[in-house]
Amino acid sequence: MYYSAKIKMYGGLLKTPEEHITVMGVVVPIEWDDAGHPYAFALFTYDEREFLIDPECLPGREVIAMPQQKIKVTGTLGGVVNNRRLIRVHAYECMSTTAGGSTAPNH
Repeated sequence: MYYSAKIKMYGGLLKTPEEHITVMGVVVPIEWDDAGHPYAFALFTYDEREFLIDPECLPGREVIAMPQQKIKVTGTLGGVVNNRRLIRVHAYECMSTTAGGSTAPNH
């Protein structure tokens, strides 16, 4: 189930002014289906903010495929779903080190 269905279930997307933001945090699953598969993900920042990741764009889908990874995200904040701001990812960079000890930007 994608967020569009969740937005309808929670009674709609609360409108807030859009703003551009760059944040760093960890991708964490926040909701699971009946079979135990995660379908909703958020970026938890180190200053204790949570941003619901919008999977309707390609960078968002790529980000949610990296659970438990430390990433830097640049995007646009949208409305509020279930008390979390929605972030539409425009670009991201994986900050977790690979086996070779380097990080690589994505997008």
